[in-house]
Amino acid sequence: MDASVPPPRSWRSSLRAALLPALLLTLLNAPKPVHIDDTAYCFFAAQAAAHPLDPLGFKILWDQKPQPAVEVPAPPLVTYWLAAGMKLFGPRPFLWKLWFLPFILLLGASFHWLLRRFARGVEQPLLWLVLLSPAILPALNLMLDVPMLGLSLFSLCLFFHAGDRESLPLTLLAGLAAGLAIETKHAALLAPAVMTAVGILRRKPWSGGAAAAVAGAIFVAWEGMNGLRYGTCQFVTSVFHFPFSVPKSQILLPAVVYVGGLAPALLVLGVASLKVRPRIVLLLAGLFLLVLPGIALLPDRWAEFLEDRGEEFLRLSPLTLLFLLTGASLIGLAAALAWKLAGRRGNPGSFRGFPFSRPADRILAAWLCLELAGCIALSPFMAARRVLPLIVVLALLFGRYAALTRRPQKRILVAIAAFSVALGLGYAAVDYREADAQRESVDRAARWIEERHEGGKVWYAGHWGFQYYADRQGMAPIIPDGSALRPGDWLVIPERRISQQIVILRNRDVELAQLLELDDTLPYRTVMGYWAGKVPLERRRGPRLSVEIYRVRSSFVPSRR
Repeated sequence: MDASVPPPRSWRSSLRAALLPALLLTLLNAPKPVHIDDTAYCFFAAQAAAHPLDPLGFKILWDQKPQPAVEVPAPPLVTYWLAAGMKLFGPRPFLWKLWFLPFILLLGASFHWLLRRFARGVEQPLLWLVLLSPAILPALNLMLDVPMLGLSLFSLCLFFHAGDRESLPLTLLAGLAAGLAIETKHAALLAPAVMTAVGILRRKPWSGGAAAAVAGAIFVAWEGMNGLRYGTCQFVTSVFHFPFSVPKSQILLPAVVYVGGLAPALLVLGVASLKVRPRIVLLLAGLFLLVLPGIALLPDRWAEFLEDRGEEFLRLSPLTLLFLLTGASLIGLAAALAWKLAGRRGNPGSFRGFPFSRPADRILAAWLCLELAGCIALSPFMAARRVLPLIVVLALLFGRYAALTRRPQKRILVAIAAFSVALGLGYAAVDYREADAQRESVDRAARWIEERHEGGKVWYAGHWGFQYYADRQGMAPIIPDGSALRPGDWLVIPERRISQQIVILRNRDVELAQLLELDDTLPYRTVMGYWAGKVPLERRRGPRLSVEIYRVRSSFVPSRR
């Protein structure tokens, strides 16, 4: 163990420290309607609940046509956990989300334990800063990323503790936890890589190799079993057949934008750790809080002028420019602080010595490089959830420097954490409205059709939360080149921003009966950007969500061509 880092307190103290923010995070997430990929995981969980020994033996409509479930990435751990929640609580998504509390508590306790190891003395404000930040608070839902992050960090806590005690059983247990993280989401394959790097840096490569071997065995066993049973496995299909993959060269800059948009508080923390007056630090945070809503007041012609002057993979909207500047500054400052820590000889300001000469600093540097490389290599497209592990390691790095320099003061740390929580609540409010708009649009469409008293089957196109609530209203999903629509039927189609089946509608077959528009006063949107795009927050133009209701005039089979 690094002699400069006192042993962290017991795991129980980290659980106690994480309990309140974890409870708050869970309670804030629970009321949000089913959203984005939640619907797909509900399908998998329902199958696991009904047929626990055949979790992938069904077809799922998650693109244009029903496809084998093995072609949609959904590793089993959260699937079975959610299936148990469905068995216990019935069709109540609010209670399903409360059922995720153990994962959130595990994430908070593991992060707190790591903070006590690498950034002793600033762990509580940083715990709140990250756990309720824009990176995590809106991203929870029923999705895999936060549970995966919690299990990954827990496996690393076990691995560090095993190294301190030179315990082979604990090392193997860390590998088991990493294997479970991989079977939560495949992005957790980075955890064994970090263990291997740490083992090498500690001059105990056998430890990292042993843990990675256990994790790899679990991964290969599950994927191999699925390959034998279903003819392929989810990892292979996600790597080679994912439809939204983009060139890796077009992921790097958006990754910087997402880090800047989701973790500006870390930049403020880094500046506060330097010899900067507290009033300047607070002014920096306040300026960001003023500029972010101020952008919504810009005339549309200014925003459009900038957006027309960007590359296809990074439109230069005012928000993009703000987040790109913030992200580039954050990553640049992180590199500078890592270098400064590396040359430390009792004085954090010293640049003498070989880079990364202290064990803890070498570990953080290697971990940061692996997370950055993994974010680029393992991401088929950029989204807020892709940079969660990277933000966690950046928080450990900035927290370490703040702890060693004993700057900033505690009250400034609390203010920076409050700044991060305020941003997190703002992002979460926008995303809640986006989710609720999908639920409300389905309800309004169903009610409008029912009030006509004209009969006819109701069809719909759409995925995500729209699909979940349409199914519960008794609507039937439209299958391109497969569904047979008859005169008098209805067809409900949301705007193209909602992922959906694409069909060509001709005037001779359908007529537009009603256009429903949902609006509100919030000037921003998170769909698509937060979940798949180039910038996590976007200015909203026009209504929040619009839905077209068509009346079928003649029998036809909708086609994509």
